[in-house]
Amino acid sequence: MSRHPLRPAILPHRPTGSTRQVPSLREGRSLLLRAVRAGARGYIVKDVDTSSLIRAIRDVSRGESAFDARSASAMVRGLNQADTPSAHQLTSRGTEVLTLLARGMSNRDIGARLYISETTAKFHVGNILRKLGVSRRAEAVYEASTAGLI
Repeated sequence: MSRHPLRPAILPHRPTGSTRQVPSLREGRSLLLRAVRAGARGYIVKDVDTSSLIRAIRDVSRGESAFDARSASAMVRGLNQADTPSAHQLTSRGTEVLTLLARGMSNRDIGARLYISETTAKFHVGNILRKLGVSRRAEAVYEASTAGLI
């Protein structure tokens, strides 16, 4: 993956004192929270202007943090959502569906396996995405596996 200078998440200093940058693919809360949990001290959205990018890099190099208003807001919403009791509480059916998602099954396949309609399977998948605070099936599987749900 190539680095794009206008889309970095800024991680803490390496022992040598250099700053690591991880390119972001989107402004999703999930990605932002993962970057912060991995030690990021800054996060820059893709449409940041050059002067803001330079300021953010300088701030992090001085040991400060650098989050623009949108990223900070997304981070707060994500942290608040993660703190709610229902964020990772799945029903037994939800866990079953999530396990089948992890196997790469479609809604139709999940429905056939669980003897439910494709529409009901889609409903369960939507609930899982909402409870885990993600927007894609692959993100749900990743979040659930890192949280020990599957």
